[in-house]
Amino acid sequence: MNMDQLLIVDDEIEICEFLENAIGDMFSTVKMATTLADALELIKTENFSIIVFDLNLQGLNGGEIYLASRSEGNSNNDTPCLAISGHFSEDFINKHQDNIELLRKPFSIDELTEKIFKMMSTKPTKNIGSSEEDDQGDIDSLFDNIDNDEADEVDNNQNPPSAKTTDFLKNLTKK
Repeated sequence: MNMDQLLIVDDEIEICEFLENAIGDMFSTVKMATTLADALELIKTENFSIIVFDLNLQGLNGGEIYLASRSEGNSNNDTPCLAISGHFSEDFINKHQDNIELLRKPFSIDELTEKIFKMMSTKPTKNIGSSEEDDQGDIDSLFDNIDNDEADEVDNNQNPPSAKTTDFLKNLTKK
């Protein structure tokens, strides 16, 4: 089972729901916040695998979400963050492009899923002593819709991916 948790922060519930529909299946749990205060409280109390946030939250600076996640003692200080906005200043891009993934609105589901996959693949490992077997389990958890026998067949290249696997992958990138 996939144990990853996603936090989506946007002051428009429609955007939160769009993001959840587009990428929510990649995570076991999706939490949403529509205010900066709610987002900051969640970041203090819960562990997230990825945080997606809008930079403009009802006129407030959504960048505070990133800063809070990086505060000393916060369990999310290594959590990859994706900032979405219709307007990134050049100063913001120059200052943060190495630390935060940026996605300019409007964006396609393909662009969004590409960013999320990139973030998941470059995410620091929290468990330094993890084995390759543990890492494979994390990768396998992305494909919860595949039963173990079918996954073994695919891993051993005995059979091509089934229609079930192909449909799952197509659903991740539907426009």
